[in-house]
Amino acid sequence: MKKYLSIFLAVLILFSSVNIKALTEKEYQEKKKALSEKLKANTEANKKDKQKILEEEGKLKDLDAQISAKQASIENLNGEIETAQNTIATLQDEIVELENRIEKKEEMLRKRIRAIYMTGNVGYISVLLNSNNINDYLSNKSMVQMLLQQDQDLIKFISDGKDEVEIKKTQVEAEKQSLEEKKTIFQAEQNEAKTLYAQKETYLNNLRSTVEGREKENEAMKKEDKNIEAEILASRNRYRAQIAGSTYVGGKVGWPLPGYTKISSPYGYRLDPITGRQGAFHLGIDIPAPYGTNVLAAEAGVVTYAGWLGTYGNLVVITHSNSLATAYAHNSSFLVSVGTSVVKGQPIARIGSTGNSTGPHCHFEVRVNGKTVNPLGYVGRKQ
Repeated sequence: MKKYLSIFLAVLILFSSVNIKALTEKEYQEKKKALSEKLKANTEANKKDKQKILEEEGKLKDLDAQISAKQASIENLNGEIETAQNTIATLQDEIVELENRIEKKEEMLRKRIRAIYMTGNVGYISVLLNSNNINDYLSNKSMVQMLLQQDQDLIKFISDGKDEVEIKKTQVEAEKQSLEEKKTIFQAEQNEAKTLYAQKETYLNNLRSTVEGREKENEAMKKEDKNIEAEILASRNRYRAQIAGSTYVGGKVGWPLPGYTKISSPYGYRLDPITGRQGAFHLGIDIPAPYGTNVLAAEAGVVTYAGWLGTYGNLVVITHSNSLATAYAHNSSFLVSVGTSVVKGQPIARIGSTGNSTGPHCHFEVRVNGKTVNPLGYVGRKQ
């Protein structure tokens, strides 16, 4: 029973002189709460992402250094490629020059061979034997030795020259291969640098876009929150005006169930019909009536609650003034909703047995400044 008492006391306090509008703005408050939670979530997410941006910007400084290093490597490769190209050009010039010299030497050798052929293939020994005297012999010997040395030098020069040409050509091919490899390295590092740049731009743009999107959403939610505040204020003013315009000025209120006057359970201490506990305090009076019977507003006012509330089942609360409110519990259905202005005697619900109830009846309460009072003192009955 304490739970039963505390729940309804908390609800009715909401409809005391300073809080009569609280449940009428329930939907606004729920929306406001949802906005607040979303705003908090966005703010927390942005806080983390902004920290991540700071961290990533530090990493991107390293990335910029890597990119600069790649660029330096590329520039070094450009220098090496230019050097290799110059080397190739130099080698090609040397090959041309060497081939020209070999061509000249080969021409000299061909002339020597033709001369020998034209003289009848006279050998070096015949030249020596045909000497007229010793002086002539010595002279011819010296000439023969010189010719032999020249022929040998010429043959060796041609042979060495051809070998050198082959070596030079091999060097040229090696330089060309090296150049191609460096070009490949150049292209790979250049592509890697471009990829790093693209990754940097994409990551930063996505991260900043996400943060910016949340900030815009937060701004929109803040504006909506202000609109909700304005709606809540308007709702409060509207209910104040409705309550101020009600006709209740004090004194007796009407009976909620005309034709059904029996009270099955009075106001005050009693034996709890559900738990069987002795000494439970009953906050209102119970008026039995058949299912579906109309429950009437005891006085003019504004419906400030219409919904399920724990042991009360389907509950209707009407605020009549800044101090007075009435409650009608265990209904089977509602005929009014929150915010409805009602007149005295207007049907507001139908009898039922919802919540903690042993049969169809209306649990009727009267509250003054949020505290329950004996309803009989307000309906003009002693018992």
